Amino acid sequence: RSVLRKRSTLTSDKYLRKNRNDAISNRPTFMIIGAQRSDITTLSDYLTQHPRIIQSKKGKSLGFFTSPRYDAAVTEWFSLAAKYPDHQRDTKVTEEISEASKKLTKEARNEYDRLFDPKLLDKDSKAVLFEPSPLYLFMSQHIPKRVKAIAPWVKIIAMLRNPIDRAYSQFQMEEKMGEQNITHYYSTFEEAIFDDVKAMEESHLIPKGSWSYNSETETLNFIEKPHKKLTNALEANAWKAYVSSLTEVSTMGFIGRGMYEIQLRHWIRCFPRGDRMLVLQAETMGNEIGTRTALKQVLDHIGLDDNHSDFSEKFVASYKAPMKNHTRLLLETFYKPYNKRLSNLLGAKWNDPWPAIMSV
Repeated sequence: RSVLRKRSTLTSDKYLRKNRNDAISNRPTFMIIGAQRSDITTLSDYLTQHPRIIQSKKGKSLGFFTSPRYDAAVTEWFSLAAKYPDHQRDTKVTEEISEASKKLTKEARNEYDRLFDPKLLDKDSKAVLFEPSPLYLFMSQHIPKRVKAIAPWVKIIAMLRNPIDRAYSQFQMEEKMGEQNITHYYSTFEEAIFDDVKAMEESHLIPKGSWSYNSETETLNFIEKPHKKLTNALEANAWKAYVSSLTEVSTMGFIGRGMYEIQLRHWIRCFPRGDRMLVLQAETMGNEIGTRTALKQVLDHIGLDDNHSDFSEKFVASYKAPMKNHTRLLLETFYKPYNKRLSNLLGAKWNDPWPAIMSV
């Protein structure tokens, strides 16, 4: 598939510095979160063709906000923030937060800065800095709050892909990478699915006994049980328990990663859609027109103009074998209510974003 390889020239100086403290240098402007295997690398490659946009020194998956090291300041920030309406929150919290938390927050910001080229952090630099980190969406029980308290000026770009295709792509990737990865424990994609949904059941995220797996026939089955939606608080606790239960969070969670509405809801509480958050569908970047549109949306979101002209071929992964039709049908049934919830969260443009391929 041919898509746009971006080589841009800036036609106007619209670098957005709103909602941030200009006295603290030219810190990172945005981050790309989203599900693993959802074209975050592709989007990052296109964006870094822009003369003003520069990625973090270590590339993708810095993981800075996965650490609980600065959570004392984060906890105090949100405790104070709960007392005030949105339009007063940042100002009031800045005034009232303790000196210890101010010191800790400053330390966190300085450490985050060090992940970027120090020459680009100069106030006179015109660089627009960003980090792409797919893990940030999945670890939504902690990371949005950490980002809000430590780097509240950043803008968020979330990339989502059909959760079924995403899960199979992750399994294939881990399998290709060999025995150093968790998938060497799984002989089939179906076994990996079953292990993940059992973790969800144990965490009370989904009803127990919903899934079964026959190891002799390598057959997975889904029993659609009546499932009253959990309250937001109960579901947040169940999600936290589920992610925490995974022994290797970076290579597991094949099915849970595709439950996008739960994860995005946590992010949107801290970074409301519109001025602060942009959500993109990875499939739209499958052709030149879609890629142009997606890049324009991103550049508008971060306050830059663009002028693209160059093209290149986009790499398309190949698999040893396609997913079993029976497995896809089960996953379509499982994800259907969660995709509906995503549509309700994001609006009409996200109505049925990934139509079913299989039919009963």
